[in-house]
Amino acid sequence: MALPIWMDFMRAYVGDRDVQPQFDPPTNIVFVSVNPETGEPAGPGTFRPIEEAFIAGTEPGTAFPR
Repeated sequence: MALPIWMDFMRAYVGDRDVQPQFDPPTNIVFVSVNPETGEPAGPGTFRPIEEAFIAGTEPGTAFPR
């Protein structure tokens, strides 16, 4: 139910701007290139890897705290 409201808001906010709003992520956020099919870190042969944001220490390949 919230998605249509969010989409309307973002269309109105971003609109037809030539320069899109910039966002500086918090310092505890890291970006990792991952395999879109497995969610694991992308390797040299990964087809179309994607950049994903993670809280530092929770990115793929790290142990999650219990």
